[in-house]
Amino acid sequence: MRWVLLGIMAVFCIFSCTDIDQIDLEIGKDLVSSNTKVYYIDTLSVRSSTIRLDSMAVNSSSRFVVGNYEDPIFGTSVAETFLQLRLETFSIDNEATYDSIQLVLDYDGYFYNDTLAEQRLQVFEVLEDIEFNDDDGLPYNTTSFKASSQDLADHVYKPRPKSGDTLFINLDDAFGARLFEQIQEKDITDNEELQRAFKGLKIQAESPGHTLVGFEQSSFVRLYYSIDKETDDDERVRDFTFGTPQSFTAFPSDFTGSLFEGLSSQEQTLSSLEADGQSFMQTGNGLLTKIHVPYLERIYDIPGTGTILSATLVVPMSSDADPDQHPIRDSIQAYYLDQKSDIVGTLGYGSVPVYGFLTEKEDTEFAKDEYRMDIKPFLNYKLDDRVYKELFLGLFPSQLNGALDRYILNDENQENDRKLKIELIYSVYDE
Repeated sequence: MRWVLLGIMAVFCIFSCTDIDQIDLEIGKDLVSSNTKVYYIDTLSVRSSTIRLDSMAVNSSSRFVVGNYEDPIFGTSVAETFLQLRLETFSIDNEATYDSIQLVLDYDGYFYNDTLAEQRLQVFEVLEDIEFNDDDGLPYNTTSFKASSQDLADHVYKPRPKSGDTLFINLDDAFGARLFEQIQEKDITDNEELQRAFKGLKIQAESPGHTLVGFEQSSFVRLYYSIDKETDDDERVRDFTFGTPQSFTAFPSDFTGSLFEGLSSQEQTLSSLEADGQSFMQTGNGLLTKIHVPYLERIYDIPGTGTILSATLVVPMSSDADPDQHPIRDSIQAYYLDQKSDIVGTLGYGSVPVYGFLTEKEDTEFAKDEYRMDIKPFLNYKLDDRVYKELFLGLFPSQLNGALDRYILNDENQENDRKLKIELIYSVYDE
């Protein structure tokens, strides 16, 4: 480990440039003294690998996602959506006649990969009750329910996710008439009876596809009917909304033939040394970059009593990443992981999470993006054996579910201005 002595003048510089109230230490007369030394250290060993969470709750997403695409590194990325129908008014005039039924999907602006090609969406009727067996009663990224092999719709469209438009998909009239008649004849009078007779819908994209598209959770199914005795031509409707958490997006992706095929449990890791000096993150599929700082305690080799003033993890994006085809988000977060890669907390100060923000490095020949994250709480925990003797970070995009974004990151063995590293400012004063 190499360090640089900044000297006592640097102490006053640090304090003059930083809001002292935000520093997580008590500054007393012993620290701010002529014996105080401040070191800048950027050669701490830091190792990265990729893990895959066994499962990940997807109930907190604000959108539904449908689609799939093939990726030479990540394999086949898939998103499919399950919808449970709900209705407010269970009454239809006895003189009414069924007209048609549509699935109405409002774009929410999210997309990933190529939207220039046409995509084929298929809608199926779910045959099982949409219920969750786990203790928390939540859907996970691998949750699935059996659906009919006969589709209710087979719709080809060209995605326009940024248009603010709505996608209308005509559903099978036999399905719509059956739904209409059971409500009209009062065989269905509440949502419990509705969900017993009609379990829900499943939307998926034909494979192989080209893109993922997001839709608003306020989307709905609209049932059209008319009443012959009425003199006006107004068409009557009943709108079925989608209940949560029973309406959700799952990500049954296929890693066959990819780097991640061997990650069958989250205790297994793919070292960056086995992945051409790279680690990976992918939302939806639960791929996280695991950060290990193996020799942190060696800062105690510096004589005197010390404290960490600041610690920044610098995470450069790989040059293999294509932001035009695969846009990257503005921020990342981190979990605390134990030795088995179980999540034991979230990086932050108390209940306030820490974010790593994207910056563009412009002082090199080729501008590249990198994330910079405050990891001081993590390093302090690692130095305190009363907390966790073995503690790791799991980096993930801030939008962990409701998307299938993919990220390729450099490890510590890359060129100096493009490598993973920790920038540490460490202050020492003599006892």
